[in-house]
Amino acid sequence: MAEELGDVGYTRCGSLALAYENEMPQLEGEWLDRDTVLALEPGVSRECVGGVLLADDASVDPRRVVAALCAQLGASVRARADVVDLGADEVELADGSRIGGERVVLAAGAWSAQRLARRLPVRPVKGQTLRLRGQLPATRIIRTEHVYVVPRVSGETVVGATVEEAGFDESVSDGATQELLAGATRALPAIAGLELVEASVGLRPGTPDDGPLIGEWEGILVAGGHYRNGILLAPVTAEAVAALLAGADPPAEVEPFSPGRFAQP
Repeated sequence: MAEELGDVGYTRCGSLALAYENEMPQLEGEWLDRDTVLALEPGVSRECVGGVLLADDASVDPRRVVAALCAQLGASVRARADVVDLGADEVELADGSRIGGERVVLAAGAWSAQRLARRLPVRPVKGQTLRLRGQLPATRIIRTEHVYVVPRVSGETVVGATVEEAGFDESVSDGATQELLAGATRALPAIAGLELVEASVGLRPGTPDDGPLIGEWEGILVAGGHYRNGILLAPVTAEAVAALLAGADPPAEVEPFSPGRFAQP
């Protein structure tokens, strides 16, 4: 996928989930003792007592992925076009225009529930993320129970992310910024010397079981509810939606995530 989109910051760098005395990662991977962790990532805090290595993990820049997808789709993308109504084969925009098609796919993230007669069980979950500049503090993705740190070859370091049940509030909080910086600095002390260039907020689409929604709902094909894993699940979601649109069987992996599991009897 990344190769087809061009340079979107994809790198198979691996990740390292750190363990502290009172925090042990619940992940399947290669357990490393403290000395081995520090040999791999000398910038890790001496508080670390070990870690779990996931050598095949990769990262990508979601913003660049979206920009590349929009560039490939060209004029068919109508940016910032507010949908005020939708049906099984047509949507109505705020300017009164209508767009028809054989099928409608609803993939509106945290806003997916707002235009349906039977509301999808989707709620917004606020997440604040930081972007820093300066010498990269690690070569791998570093994770703890509370934060993740993603170093990028561009010189940007991403720190995230809070999990806040705050409705559709998209305001940046100084308290959340300090919480993220404290957690990241505990893992990688060099974070304290980096320049904070951006604090941003996104709204994740959560569901009652925090699993995605892929399938039929009110005659509309839904692709949403991906919570914190949207960019990770994008390829299999696209494969499933394409199959369903063509009348074929989707990948078996998406079968447990039909929206019908939340339908009222």
